Amino acid sequence: NTYTVKYNANGGIGDMAEMVVTYDLTVKLSSNLFERTGYTFAGWSTTADGIVNYTDKQSITNLTDTDGVVIDLYAVWDINSYTVTYDYWTNGGNSTETDKAVIKYNAPIDLRVSAEKGNGFTFVGWNTDASATTGLRSLSMGTENLTLYAIYKKTIHVTLVERNEENVI
Repeated sequence: NTYTVKYNANGGIGDMAEMVVTYDLTVKLSSNLFERTGYTFAGWSTTADGIVNYTDKQSITNLTDTDGVVIDLYAVWDINSYTVTYDYWTNGGNSTETDKAVIKYNAPIDLRVSAEKGNGFTFVGWNTDASATTGLRSLSMGTENLTLYAIYKKTIHVTLVERNEENVI
């Protein structure tokens, strides 16, 4: 008897050839060739939303005893996490500290963290460009570590004084 092992990218991209396996022979599963942005390949599952049943290139024997069956193996993906560093000090903030957050790929980044500069400056927001003059409204985690710079603007206080003048004739 023989059966076919078919590989499914399960959200990834790429192509992998099916393999025909003879009953009672031990063979290794093919090496994963699929890719998925922001994810790491974890192994193979027998269901699309299942846990890892087989590792990459694992030796297998008799996944079925029925002749001609197609066994679907689905790629299991672990989402990657990256570090966001909040840089308070590059643009003159009061703190020489940096905060870090670990964010999963494609998740929103918290831009509500505030930073103080003082001395007539107001915190505007965060930007990936240290020389920016505006803060970002929203940002999602990409596929690499990221530094966000605190952006400040000079605060100008204006006092209006009302003058009363009399007209003299």
